[in-house]
Amino acid sequence: MTLEEMTYRLRGINPQVKKKYQALFNSTENKERAQVVLDDLMMRFKFYGAKPTTDALQLAKDAAYREVIEYILTMSARISDDTLTEIEKFINR
Repeated sequence: MTLEEMTYRLRGINPQVKKKYQALFNSTENKERAQVVLDDLMMRFKFYGAKPTTDALQLAKDAAYREVIEYILTMSARISDDTLTEIEKFINR
């Protein structure tokens, strides 16, 4: 097992699954289509900022939407955990 695989396992990420995400979203033949899908998800689920609300149910939904998109971006190596922390700080300020 490589150091990279050990790191992923410590984070609860299956390294074989991560490689599949990377192949799907980062391969040269899929990258353009993958970007369209990611852009659509980000717009559809308001990744960069939903309307302000005090509705607890909507807040939970918005957080869940962001978490799924963040997971896809992390697994496909489009963003790192450091970037996710910065996005969280921006969203929650």
